[in-house]
Amino acid sequence: MKTCIFFGHRDCPDTIRPKLKNTIELLISENGFNVFLVGNHGNFDRIVREVLKELETTYNIHYEIILNTLPNPKKLDYTEYDTAHYTLPENLELTPPKYSIDFRNKYMINRAQYVISYITHNFGTGAAKYVQLAKKKDIPVINLTDE
Repeated sequence: MKTCIFFGHRDCPDTIRPKLKNTIELLISENGFNVFLVGNHGNFDRIVREVLKELETTYNIHYEIILNTLPNPKKLDYTEYDTAHYTLPENLELTPPKYSIDFRNKYMINRAQYVISYITHNFGTGAAKYVQLAKKKDIPVINLTDE
């Protein structure tokens, strides 16, 4: 199984959707990727989830929404996606809430062979930090903001 993960800014524009879909389809058809891991924060993650849900009807792929906290049943939108796609990283419950996103993102990096990102700046403690970490581990990264 080849696994691709996603990191991007939470204010990602919806206009990225066609480029994202084309990139994922190329990974599937030309490189044999069939497992996709995505978070659940911000607009980039939402767009990725929607594209993966759509592609799942055409391709033999599996995607997981990697949570950083136990889900609150009162806040889950069951119409957005099948809750069967939710995954909690092992030992997440041992992680202080302050570090849960970091734990989740490192969990995804440790399972990845490829990263698709939407990064407009290479600084900060958000998506850019984890893209840099993936690069340090020699995981190929494509940034959808690159021309």
